[in-house]
Amino acid sequence: MLAKVECMLCSLGLLISQDVLLVCKLARLIQLLLRIAIDGDCSLKSLSTGELLLTCKRILRRIVLPALSLITPNPGVTLEIWEAIKELGYEDRFLLYLGWRGRSLERDSIGVKHYELSFVECTAGFEARRMLKRVANERKFSKHVGRQLAKIAHSNPLVVFHVILCQIESYDNMIIPLIDSFAYMTPLALDVLAFMLPHRLAASSRAKLLPDGMTLSQWFQHLAHFTGLYYRTYPMTELHGLMDFILSRCVFLILSLPN
Repeated sequence: MLAKVECMLCSLGLLISQDVLLVCKLARLIQLLLRIAIDGDCSLKSLSTGELLLTCKRILRRIVLPALSLITPNPGVTLEIWEAIKELGYEDRFLLYLGWRGRSLERDSIGVKHYELSFVECTAGFEARRMLKRVANERKFSKHVGRQLAKIAHSNPLVVFHVILCQIESYDNMIIPLIDSFAYMTPLALDVLAFMLPHRLAASSRAKLLPDGMTLSQWFQHLAHFTGLYYRTYPMTELHGLMDFILSRCVFLILSLPN
């Protein structure tokens, strides 16, 4: 039965985003099935616990999260989906976000993703950049801008935080007002940011040290400052991913040292 449901959902694809009530009911069903699978009490005949877990993750990655990108910003829908996703461990959640991101975002996704997804990502990126200009120029309106950024992030947190991190790496004076504005973000959006930070810090395409070999690059200093302040301000955010990244880098550096 579950295989037939998955097949029907794949046939619907992104069209499911047109029925918000259906998306909410599907998220609640997945939350229940994930609890059954994680507790190991699978009452569905001919379906093992592992198969149930994999099916739920496939539906979330291929159907639910892409559909969320197309839904008009709605915190209620976002929270329903988060209630289902938070049943998973951080590694599984981060893999879902990686699949949601795909190969690229915004303009770079044109020709790679469905054209509707590319369009909403470009629109979200444009609106996020417009809001960030107001943060830089009108500090007294930062709360209003924070609400507007959070509204965009309800459906497209990956795009919004991609834009924010790019700005922070260049302008450290935006770090504090932006972190204050995150108070309006949903738990799903903050979890997506926790997924993005280690990837950003691990970027190998840019040098982390200046040519002198001793001074940290400006973008890396700004990003590290932002990361520390972010986790200090929102201590309930997932920290395991960042700690695993730091520990793996330490192990790599130790192993690379000459004997």
